Amino acid sequence: MDIIRALWNGETVSHKGLVTVEEAKLFTLPKKLPLIVGYAITEKTARWTGSWADAFITVSHPVEKLKIIIDAFYEGGGEGKPMFLKMQISYDSSEKKALQGAFSQWKTNIFQSNMLTELRTPKQFQQAAEFLNPEIMKEHVKISDNTMKHAEWINEYAELGFDEIVVHNVNTNQEQFIEDFGSKVLPQL
Repeated sequence: MDIIRALWNGETVSHKGLVTVEEAKLFTLPKKLPLIVGYAITEKTARWTGSWADAFITVSHPVEKLKIIIDAFYEGGGEGKPMFLKMQISYDSSEKKALQGAFSQWKTNIFQSNMLTELRTPKQFQQAAEFLNPEIMKEHVKISDNTMKHAEWINEYAELGFDEIVVHNVNTNQEQFIEDFGSKVLPQL
């Protein structure tokens, strides 16, 4: 981060360490400095991220868990810095289709970090997912065919202080999602 910030300030940078840089210089400087955004999904990482990042991004967890992560970010120095959330949802014309869509498209994204470090190939991910019950998706993705329910969930997260919420429909039914959220959800936010 020090190297990046020095370059953005127009300095010539040399550094030896984990990253080696020799007489680097940017000849076209940004008119406005971009934010250096740190990603965290645990309390420990959020606290650390608050100490150096200009902003913070995380993914949707249950509200109580997110409060703990946000508090840790603040404690680490993040108070007053922008916060962003990537919210995983599955929306479709029926609850059943929304659940099936989430399971079909997102089931290999819910594994714990220790499992993710051991799986190496797409085939291994698919084999591990064979043992999952589709209902487990409800613990990781906001699943509903009700636009009002999705608007409530988004508002719940907004009340935690997020500056931006990126809604990611993990379902493949994107046209209906865009149309319905544009006409029914956005006006409520």
